[in-house]
Amino acid sequence: MKHYINYADVNFRKAQFYASTSARLLGGFDVCRQYSPADIDGEFKEKHGHILNLQKGGGYWLWKPYFILRSLREINDGDYLFYGDSGVMFTASVSPLIDAMNACGQDIMGFELPLIESQWTKRALFIAMDCDEKKFTDSNQILSCYHLIKKTRFSVAFYEEFLRLSCHENNITDRVNGDVVPSAGFIEHRHDQSIYSLLYKKNNLSPFRDPSQFGYFPFEYSGGYGLIDENEFHRGKLYHLSNGRKFRVNEHEHDYGEILFHFRRGNPIKELILHKLRFWSHRRQIPV
Repeated sequence: MKHYINYADVNFRKAQFYASTSARLLGGFDVCRQYSPADIDGEFKEKHGHILNLQKGGGYWLWKPYFILRSLREINDGDYLFYGDSGVMFTASVSPLIDAMNACGQDIMGFELPLIESQWTKRALFIAMDCDEKKFTDSNQILSCYHLIKKTRFSVAFYEEFLRLSCHENNITDRVNGDVVPSAGFIEHRHDQSIYSLLYKKNNLSPFRDPSQFGYFPFEYSGGYGLIDENEFHRGKLYHLSNGRKFRVNEHEHDYGEILFHFRRGNPIKELILHKLRFWSHRRQIPV
Protein backbone atom coordinates (compact mmCIF):
# COMPACT_ATOMS: atom_id res chain seq x y z
CA MET A 1 0.00 0.00 0.00
CA LYS A 2 1.13 3.52 -0.80
CA HIS A 3 0.10 6.22 1.66
CA TYR A 4 0.30 9.99 1.20
CA ILE A 5 0.04 12.62 3.95
CA ASN A 6 0.31 16.39 4.17
CA TYR A 7 -0.43 19.12 6.69
CA ALA A 8 -1.84 22.63 6.53
CA ASP A 9 -3.24 25.31 8.76
CA VAL A 10 -5.91 27.71 7.52
CA ASN A 11 -3.35 29.68 5.49
CA PHE A 12 -2.43 26.71 3.29
CA ARG A 13 -5.77 24.89 3.06
CA LYS A 14 -6.26 25.61 -0.65
CA ALA A 15 -2.73 24.47 -1.49
CA GLN A 16 -3.36 21.34 0.58
CA PHE A 17 -6.39 20.52 -1.56
CA TYR A 18 -4.38 20.82 -4.79
CA ALA A 19 -1.54 18.72 -3.36
CA SER A 20 -3.86 15.97 -2.13
CA THR A 21 -5.81 15.88 -5.38
CA SER A 22 -2.60 15.50 -7.40
CA ALA A 23 -1.39 12.70 -5.11
CA ARG A 24 -4.63 10.81 -5.61
CA LEU A 25 -5.04 11.38 -9.37
CA LEU A 26 -1.42 11.46 -10.56
CA GLY A 27 0.76 10.13 -7.75
CA GLY A 28 -0.83 6.69 -7.66
CA PHE A 29 -1.46 6.55 -3.91
CA ASP A 30 -3.92 4.14 -2.34
CA VAL A 31 -4.61 6.33 0.70
CA CYS A 32 -4.37 10.13 1.03
CA ARG A 33 -4.74 11.89 4.39
CA GLN A 34 -4.83 15.58 5.17
CA TYR A 35 -3.84 16.81 8.63
CA SER A 36 -4.40 20.13 10.38
CA PRO A 37 -3.51 21.62 13.79
CA ALA A 38 -6.75 20.15 15.17
CA ASP A 39 -5.36 16.64 14.58
CA ILE A 40 -2.44 17.07 16.98
CA ASP A 41 -2.96 15.00 20.11
CA GLY A 42 -3.89 17.09 23.15
CA GLU A 43 -1.19 15.59 25.35
CA PHE A 44 1.55 16.28 22.77
CA LYS A 45 0.19 19.79 22.23
CA GLU A 46 0.23 20.53 25.95
CA LYS A 47 3.73 19.14 26.47
CA HIS A 48 5.27 20.97 23.49
CA GLY A 49 3.04 24.03 23.28
CA HIS A 50 6.04 26.28 23.94
CA ILE A 51 7.21 25.32 20.43
CA LEU A 52 3.91 24.60 18.64
CA ASN A 53 2.49 28.00 19.62
CA LEU A 54 5.34 29.91 18.00
CA GLN A 55 4.32 31.61 14.76
CA LYS A 56 7.22 30.63 12.51
CA GLY A 57 6.47 27.43 10.61
CA GLY A 58 3.25 26.97 12.58
CA GLY A 59 5.38 25.86 15.52
CA TYR A 60 8.77 25.56 13.85
CA TRP A 61 7.55 22.60 11.78
CA LEU A 62 7.48 20.33 14.85
CA TRP A 63 4.21 18.91 13.52
CA LYS A 64 6.10 17.37 10.58
CA PRO A 65 8.07 14.63 12.40
CA TYR A 66 5.06 14.20 14.69
CA PHE A 67 2.64 13.33 11.86
CA ILE A 68 5.18 11.29 9.91
CA LEU A 69 5.91 9.09 12.92
CA ARG A 70 2.24 8.83 13.85
CA SER A 71 1.38 7.75 10.30
CA LEU A 72 4.24 5.24 10.18
CA ARG A 73 2.94 3.60 13.33
CA GLU A 74 -0.54 3.30 11.80
CA ILE A 75 0.42 1.61 8.51
CA ASN A 76 1.56 -1.97 7.93
CA ASP A 77 5.16 -3.17 7.74
CA GLY A 78 6.40 -2.91 4.17
CA ASP A 79 3.92 -0.18 3.23
CA TYR A 80 5.18 3.08 1.74
CA LEU A 81 4.56 6.51 3.21
CA PHE A 82 5.11 9.80 1.40
CA TYR A 83 4.99 13.09 3.26
CA GLY A 84 4.78 16.22 1.09
CA ASP A 85 4.49 19.90 1.97
CA SER A 86 1.15 21.35 0.95
CA GLY A 87 2.82 23.61 -1.62
CA VAL A 88 4.10 20.62 -3.59
CA MET A 89 2.01 18.64 -6.08
CA PHE A 90 2.55 15.44 -8.05
CA THR A 91 2.87 15.61 -11.83
CA ALA A 92 3.59 11.88 -12.25
CA SER A 93 3.48 8.58 -10.36
CA VAL A 94 5.52 8.05 -7.20
CA SER A 95 6.46 4.53 -8.40
CA PRO A 96 9.84 5.47 -10.00
CA LEU A 97 10.92 6.93 -6.66
CA ILE A 98 9.95 3.75 -4.85
CA ASP A 99 11.85 1.71 -7.44
CA ALA A 100 14.97 3.87 -7.04
CA MET A 101 14.84 3.65 -3.25
CA ASN A 102 14.45 -0.12 -3.34
CA ALA A 103 17.27 -0.46 -5.88
CA CYS A 104 19.52 1.38 -3.42
CA GLY A 105 18.49 -0.91 -0.57
CA GLN A 106 17.26 1.90 1.67
CA ASP A 107 14.07 2.35 3.69
CA ILE A 108 14.23 6.16 3.61
CA MET A 109 14.70 8.36 0.55
CA GLY A 110 16.09 11.85 1.14
CA PHE A 111 16.74 14.43 -1.56
CA GLU A 112 19.85 16.56 -1.81
CA LEU A 113 20.01 20.35 -2.10
CA PRO A 114 22.85 22.22 -3.85
CA LEU A 115 23.41 24.17 -0.60
CA ILE A 116 26.09 23.44 1.97
CA GLU A 117 25.14 22.32 5.47
CA SER A 118 27.33 24.72 7.49
CA GLN A 119 25.54 27.75 6.02
CA TRP A 120 22.04 26.47 6.78
CA THR A 121 22.42 24.70 10.14
CA LYS A 122 23.40 26.49 13.33
CA ARG A 123 26.60 25.20 14.86
CA ALA A 124 24.90 24.46 18.18
CA LEU A 125 22.95 21.68 16.43
CA PHE A 126 26.12 20.21 14.90
CA ILE A 127 27.52 20.02 18.42
CA ALA A 128 24.31 18.68 19.99
CA MET A 129 24.11 15.89 17.39
CA ASP A 130 27.84 15.11 17.56
CA CYS A 131 28.27 16.21 13.93
CA ASP A 132 30.69 19.12 14.27
CA GLU A 133 33.17 17.81 11.70
CA LYS A 134 33.81 18.39 8.01
CA LYS A 135 32.06 15.28 6.67
CA PHE A 136 28.84 16.88 7.94
CA THR A 137 29.53 20.62 7.81
CA ASP A 138 30.93 20.56 4.26
CA SER A 139 28.29 18.23 2.80
CA ASN A 140 25.13 19.17 0.90
CA GLN A 141 22.00 19.64 2.98
CA ILE A 142 19.11 17.17 2.65
CA LEU A 143 15.67 18.56 1.83
CA SER A 144 12.75 18.08 4.22
CA CYS A 145 9.87 19.27 1.99
CA TYR A 146 9.08 15.66 1.16
CA HIS A 147 10.03 12.27 2.56
CA LEU A 148 9.58 8.80 1.07
CA ILE A 149 9.65 5.98 3.61
CA LYS A 150 9.20 2.22 3.62
CA LYS A 151 7.91 1.10 7.00
CA THR A 152 10.51 -1.10 8.69
CA ARG A 153 11.94 -1.34 12.18
CA PHE A 154 14.79 0.93 11.06
CA SER A 155 12.60 3.66 9.55
CA VAL A 156 10.32 3.80 12.60
CA ALA A 157 13.36 4.12 14.89
CA PHE A 158 14.78 6.85 12.62
CA TYR A 159 11.61 8.96 12.84
CA GLU A 160 11.33 8.37 16.57
CA GLU A 161 14.78 9.92 16.89
CA PHE A 162 13.85 12.71 14.46
CA LEU A 163 10.86 13.63 16.61
CA ARG A 164 12.84 13.34 19.85
CA LEU A 165 15.50 15.73 18.59
CA SER A 166 12.90 18.12 17.18
CA CYS A 167 11.12 18.41 20.52
CA HIS A 168 14.13 20.26 21.95
CA GLU A 169 13.67 24.00 21.51
CA ASN A 170 17.43 24.57 21.28
CA ASN A 171 17.60 22.23 18.27
CA ILE A 172 14.63 23.24 16.14
CA THR A 173 14.21 26.98 16.79
CA ASP A 174 16.38 29.99 15.98
CA ARG A 175 17.44 30.33 19.61
CA VAL A 176 21.09 31.36 19.78
CA ASN A 177 23.58 29.87 22.22
CA GLY A 178 25.94 32.73 23.01
CA ASP A 179 28.67 30.31 24.05
CA VAL A 180 28.88 28.75 20.57
CA VAL A 181 30.83 30.47 17.80
CA PRO A 182 28.80 30.30 14.52
CA SER A 183 30.24 28.50 11.50
CA ALA A 184 32.06 30.72 9.01
CA GLY A 185 29.60 31.92 6.36
CA PHE A 186 26.52 30.84 8.35
CA ILE A 187 23.31 32.30 6.84
CA GLU A 188 20.34 30.88 8.76
CA HIS A 189 19.07 27.78 10.53
CA ARG A 190 16.66 25.48 8.67
CA HIS A 191 14.97 23.98 11.74
CA ASP A 192 13.41 20.52 11.13
CA GLN A 193 15.33 20.28 7.85
CA SER A 194 18.65 20.80 9.63
CA ILE A 195 17.84 18.05 12.14
CA TYR A 196 16.61 15.65 9.46
CA SER A 197 19.63 16.33 7.25
CA LEU A 198 22.19 15.57 9.96
CA LEU A 199 20.30 12.49 11.15
CA TYR A 200 20.10 11.21 7.56
CA LYS A 201 23.87 11.52 7.19
CA LYS A 202 24.61 10.05 10.63
CA ASN A 203 22.80 6.93 9.45
CA ASN A 204 24.96 6.79 6.29
CA LEU A 205 21.96 7.05 3.97
CA SER A 206 22.62 7.89 0.33
CA PRO A 207 21.09 11.12 -1.03
CA PHE A 208 18.98 11.30 -4.20
CA ARG A 209 18.31 13.98 -6.78
CA ASP A 210 15.43 16.33 -6.01
CA PRO A 211 12.48 14.97 -8.10
CA SER A 212 10.91 18.42 -8.47
CA GLN A 213 11.62 21.18 -11.00
CA PHE A 214 14.47 22.30 -8.73
CA GLY A 215 16.29 19.06 -9.46
CA TYR A 216 16.48 20.18 -13.08
CA PHE A 217 16.81 23.89 -12.23
CA PRO A 218 19.18 23.81 -9.24
CA PHE A 219 20.12 27.46 -9.73
CA GLU A 220 16.69 28.35 -8.33
CA TYR A 221 18.51 27.86 -5.01
CA SER A 222 21.22 30.38 -5.89
CA GLY A 223 19.23 33.30 -4.53
CA GLY A 224 19.32 34.99 -7.95
CA TYR A 225 23.02 35.71 -7.89
CA GLY A 226 26.09 34.32 -9.59
CA LEU A 227 24.47 32.11 -12.20
CA ILE A 228 27.03 30.01 -14.00
CA ASP A 229 26.94 29.47 -17.74
CA GLU A 230 26.15 25.89 -18.73
CA ASN A 231 29.43 25.59 -20.62
CA GLU A 232 31.44 26.52 -17.50
CA PHE A 233 29.43 24.51 -14.98
CA HIS A 234 30.80 21.27 -13.51
CA ARG A 235 28.82 18.93 -11.28
CA GLY A 236 30.53 18.08 -8.03
CA LYS A 237 32.47 21.36 -7.98
CA LEU A 238 31.95 23.80 -5.10
CA TYR A 239 31.12 27.34 -6.25
CA HIS A 240 31.18 30.51 -4.14
CA LEU A 241 28.37 32.75 -5.40
CA SER A 242 28.44 36.53 -5.24
CA ASN A 243 25.79 36.59 -2.50
CA GLY A 244 27.99 34.48 -0.23
CA ARG A 245 26.23 31.17 -0.80
CA LYS A 246 28.25 28.02 -1.32
CA PHE A 247 26.74 25.98 -4.14
CA ARG A 248 27.39 22.46 -5.41
CA VAL A 249 25.29 20.18 -7.62
CA ASN A 250 26.35 16.55 -7.31
CA GLU A 251 25.85 13.69 -9.75
CA HIS A 252 23.18 11.13 -8.88
CA GLU A 253 22.72 7.64 -10.26
CA HIS A 254 18.96 7.43 -10.73
CA ASP A 255 17.12 9.44 -13.39
CA TYR A 256 13.42 9.26 -12.55
CA GLY A 257 12.42 12.48 -14.28
CA GLU A 258 10.36 15.30 -12.81
CA ILE A 259 7.68 13.93 -10.50
CA LEU A 260 6.91 16.84 -8.16
CA PHE A 261 6.23 20.53 -8.67
CA HIS A 262 6.60 23.34 -6.10
CA PHE A 263 3.81 25.88 -6.43
CA ARG A 264 3.77 27.34 -2.89
CA ARG A 265 0.37 29.01 -2.44
CA GLY A 266 -0.14 30.15 -6.04
CA ASN A 267 -2.31 28.67 -8.76
CA PRO A 268 -0.57 25.36 -9.55
CA ILE A 269 -1.65 25.24 -13.22
CA LYS A 270 -0.46 28.79 -13.85
CA GLU A 271 2.82 28.14 -12.02
CA LEU A 272 3.41 24.92 -13.96
CA ILE A 273 2.90 26.69 -17.31
CA LEU A 274 5.29 29.48 -16.27
CA HIS A 275 7.82 26.86 -15.24
CA LYS A 276 7.69 25.21 -18.67
CA LEU A 277 8.10 28.60 -20.36
CA ARG A 278 11.11 29.39 -18.17
CA PHE A 279 12.62 26.04 -19.08
CA TRP A 280 12.58 26.81 -22.79
CA SER A 281 13.67 30.45 -22.46
CA HIS A 282 16.55 29.78 -20.05
CA ARG A 283 17.61 26.27 -20.97
CA ARG A 284 21.08 27.43 -22.08
CA GLN A 285 21.86 28.77 -18.60
CA ILE A 286 20.75 25.78 -16.60
CA PRO A 287 22.32 22.32 -16.64
CA VAL A 288 19.79 19.52 -17.05
